[in-house]
Amino acid sequence: MLKSRGEVLFLLGFILTMITSAHCELIAAHGRIPLGERYVSGVPSSTIPLPIVSPTGLSPLLGPPLVSTLEFSVDAETKTGDYVKVTNAGGVILLKGKSVKVVPWNTVYDTKTRTWVVFLANITSDSFKIMYLYLQNGTGAFNLWYYDYDTSSFDGYVFYGVDSVKNKTSLIPTTRVSRLSIVPEAKSSSGISAFGPTLFIGSQKGLYLNRTETLSLYPLLYREFPSISELWLLIDDHQGRYYYSIFYLFESDREHVLRAHTLRLNDLYLASFENIAAQWMPGLFPYSLSVFSEQSNITTKINGFPFKTDASGRIEIRVPGGDIEVEAQKEASTGSGIRRVFSEWKWLTKSNPTLVRIYQNMDLYPVYKTQFYVSISSSFGSPIGGGWYDEGTTAKLSVEPIIDLSNRTRLVFNGWTGNKDINSQQGAITVDRPMTLRANWRRQYELKVSTKGVPQGVAMNLTINQNQTAVNVPFTCQQWADADSVLKIIIDPIRFTSSKTTFVFVRWQTESGTTVSLPYTMNSPIQIIARYDREEPFSGKITLQTDSTVLLLRDTVTIKGTTSPAQYPTNVTLLWSPDSMLWNPIATLATDSEGNYEYAWKVEPFERLHLKARWTYDPDYEPLESPIVVIMRIGPTDGRTLQWPVFLRNLVGFLENVLLHNEPVTIVRNLVTKVYDVLRWTMTNTLIAPIVSGLLLLIVLMWKRTRRSADSN
Repeated sequence: MLKSRGEVLFLLGFILTMITSAHCELIAAHGRIPLGERYVSGVPSSTIPLPIVSPTGLSPLLGPPLVSTLEFSVDAETKTGDYVKVTNAGGVILLKGKSVKVVPWNTVYDTKTRTWVVFLANITSDSFKIMYLYLQNGTGAFNLWYYDYDTSSFDGYVFYGVDSVKNKTSLIPTTRVSRLSIVPEAKSSSGISAFGPTLFIGSQKGLYLNRTETLSLYPLLYREFPSISELWLLIDDHQGRYYYSIFYLFESDREHVLRAHTLRLNDLYLASFENIAAQWMPGLFPYSLSVFSEQSNITTKINGFPFKTDASGRIEIRVPGGDIEVEAQKEASTGSGIRRVFSEWKWLTKSNPTLVRIYQNMDLYPVYKTQFYVSISSSFGSPIGGGWYDEGTTAKLSVEPIIDLSNRTRLVFNGWTGNKDINSQQGAITVDRPMTLRANWRRQYELKVSTKGVPQGVAMNLTINQNQTAVNVPFTCQQWADADSVLKIIIDPIRFTSSKTTFVFVRWQTESGTTVSLPYTMNSPIQIIARYDREEPFSGKITLQTDSTVLLLRDTVTIKGTTSPAQYPTNVTLLWSPDSMLWNPIATLATDSEGNYEYAWKVEPFERLHLKARWTYDPDYEPLESPIVVIMRIGPTDGRTLQWPVFLRNLVGFLENVLLHNEPVTIVRNLVTKVYDVLRWTMTNTLIAPIVSGLLLLIVLMWKRTRRSADSN
């Protein structure tokens, strides 16, 4: 069982130390660190322990502040009149007539001597002081050790009076710390050399990697004891923050360094312990290793630690003997589009990283070559060839020469422009500086040229913008023309005779027949047609007739006609209209070898029907149409049948066929039919018959009279 709260705190601290360092058993065994048998200010140094035990509640580096500490109070004086009055909330110390305000920042417990060590600090704008109180809770006498950065002094004092320690923690009041601003410097030799992937310590200075930051180390005090040494350091992160830290070095482990009590002086943040992998030894490493580069600020990793070349391009450090890994910075930018790339270790190897066996002082020479960046760009065509090139080498550029945009439109590569002008889409350039090249493009539209109205097989010459081509009809000459370019087209001959027919050039036109004026500016794809016509107008014709122009008792008419000159085979289209305005198709007929056609048509239910025939003799010319024939339909048009006696029906049929073309009879016949249509709704069939018979008799008499008059003449 643990008998006190202090022992509980110590146990927790001991567990943390076990996790942080591989040397926890050694640390716990020492308990305190003697300074040797010498006197400082009249106090034996062997009585000044400085435990390594990690306190509880420590935060990681740059983490939240320490918020609690041990409850204690001291009020005592030295024999020379100096005094100390401090509690866990802070206090005042008077030494050699100078009074300083102090605040506690850490507490550890030494189990062997049952001593509490309270860490105190005084921080001003231009210096800092670190103090340690060794309290045993009411003994009446205790020690204080005092380090002053400004004077680089380290002194010990014995105070007599009251010291009280309670085994519990208490919140620390918020303390405002002066903003420290100093020029950091080494106050003593480090006394050791250390070298690892994140740590390098030389005689007067060191470097320490904390995540992505490289911090500088400045030795303040080196103390060597049997089996263990401690190095006090000032740490600068080059961003206005400073740390006080104690590094412990164990003789039993020359491959690690323990970073222990670390205080950020700007705001009293406390960092956790860290066991750092690093090879170390007392004094200086035996050999000098120098790296010579042609450029400053170039990094070379030595055993994993990144060193940068100074203004003269040099790195010079002390290293231990044996195999050391060196790795040169692979590349470094020296300007826009310019970089230096590692090539080899001169006189050594091209491997990077590589192992170097150190058995004497050694110089290394990393060789770098210059590269330039070639930037190529294009809105189209997937350009190839951009990137980094060694100085003086050849860059080969390429891009797709043609980009099809569909809709008879395309883009054509039109050269590289920029630092150098190159016309070919596959160009080569010697890289002697950074270059920027851009692919240019021309928009082109498809042009088609053909003829219309020219017999098949005719040989012609077509010239498009000075480019002449021999063609035979039918043809379609296709080529691409730049957008906004001007087209000049010539076709020859413009007048020729074929099969005893003379043809003459009429105009340039589009597919829809719109006239095209030349020269023509290309602003879209286009097909241009050379339109020819016969020199003499075409004299063909088409006729149309029907077997009757008046329909009384039937609803079918026979339509016939002829085309000339006869052309076999050819098609004729029959059309009808109720008003000769809107025409409707009846049928399309093929003519016979003599150009004749015939068709039986069941007429539409209208009283007056207009008929015509349309014939396309040559597709290059407008179709021909026949004269219009009018058909009269007498009687109801709604499908009803006249209820006439048989003898009247026979008589009407006779008049309809025999007297078809006698105009007076036709007039009378029409009149009779109209009268019949009126009367048949008001009169019975019995009355209709005599009336109609009389009218028909009148028509016969008029016909006979007409015949006699014709015979006498």
